[in-house]
Amino acid sequence: MPVKWVRVRRFTALLLLCGLVGPPAGQAAPAARARAIPVALPGAAPDWGPNLTPAGPDAIEVPADSFGLPLAADEVAAQYDRPSVRLQAGDSVEFSLSLPAEGLYTLAFDLTAAGEFINAPEGQLLIDGAQPPENPQHLVFPVFYQNSADTFPLDRYDNEGLIRQQRLVHWTTAAARDAAFSHKYPIQYHLTAGAHQFKFTLTAEALYLGSLYLTPFAPPPTYAAYQQTLADAHAAVAPAGVLITLEAEHPAYKNDTAIRPVNSRSLDVTPYDTYRLLLNTLGGDSWVLSGSAVYYEFDVPADGLYNITLRANQDGRSNFTTFRRITLNNEVVFDELNEVPFRSSSTWRNLPLGGDTPYQIYLRQGRNVLGLEANASPYAAAIDKIKKVLGDINALSLEIKKLTGNQVDQFKEWVIRDYIPDIQERLVAIA
Repeated sequence: MPVKWVRVRRFTALLLLCGLVGPPAGQAAPAARARAIPVALPGAAPDWGPNLTPAGPDAIEVPADSFGLPLAADEVAAQYDRPSVRLQAGDSVEFSLSLPAEGLYTLAFDLTAAGEFINAPEGQLLIDGAQPPENPQHLVFPVFYQNSADTFPLDRYDNEGLIRQQRLVHWTTAAARDAAFSHKYPIQYHLTAGAHQFKFTLTAEALYLGSLYLTPFAPPPTYAAYQQTLADAHAAVAPAGVLITLEAEHPAYKNDTAIRPVNSRSLDVTPYDTYRLLLNTLGGDSWVLSGSAVYYEFDVPADGLYNITLRANQDGRSNFTTFRRITLNNEVVFDELNEVPFRSSSTWRNLPLGGDTPYQIYLRQGRNVLGLEANASPYAAAIDKIKKVLGDINALSLEIKKLTGNQVDQFKEWVIRDYIPDIQERLVAIA
């Protein structure tokens, strides 16, 4: 799904992201922590910045100076306002927590990947000496990249080329998620009340680790509940006439170098030049991997309610809907933003978040960060079912080959049920 731009304005303010493939207004448009904070209102909490997520009231924080390891004291550690440690592959941190009640919990990490490595850091979590059943084989942590220049280089024909990408040391709060980023929510660990022993081991690359947070799982509020929170707090409408436009092909940073600007020859996209190829949209076939994300930084002039509109064109797969997870300042502020659909279309369209009744989203004055993450979670159940069916077919095929041998004899008949009594039930289950 290509993206052209994004705009922010007042409650008719509109946040519009340019870079999802699409045209200007009136034409088509483009397109952690474990627990979402429903809304950040004036005076509600200290400012943690747009990258790190403040701990919720029920979160249990494990600071890095409790790990028993030497604290990091270099330039990277100085960008984080709490103690941190640097972990190499094979290093572990252990800590014990006493939980007040049985339930589902999520785990989040304040971290940044070390700048000298290319691949994403990976780790493994053990709880009470065993790998929890909800946990994947390994946890994958984000690595961020940014453009090395602000403008596209030109070839000898004055066509625009790609900008070289460079690693960005970027502290963030990342929730533990499945390695394929295929589920709607972070991993939920079922833990009993009482004491538990946790051991986190870094298995690949290196990272700086700050505080860890164990939080009782609660999904983000619905948009209706979010609106009620705003109403109870008397959140103000943004000033009239505010319109912020961002070109999608110029994200502040991203977590996957495969996401790249592409050229569109559509007259509905800006900038456009009849005689030159301009990189004027973002994504398309390069933005398909679930979990891959781009981030845009922008400043709003005042606290208040804003609308966000994306100019997008989803023409890669006919009759197919793609989804994006929308975050603001590293949070999914209400549940509907977890799976925002972009339906198949052959033209660029302006797509307000919320559709015909655009969502009113509260933003604080100053720097904010909008994130768009490719999300396959709506298809996770179907994908898991297909994988299971393929596994069952392969297992049954292997059993038959063991019985009949590797060569087919057209003059020999087998009454397979005499040898595999439950074959009919298994075939019905596969069907």
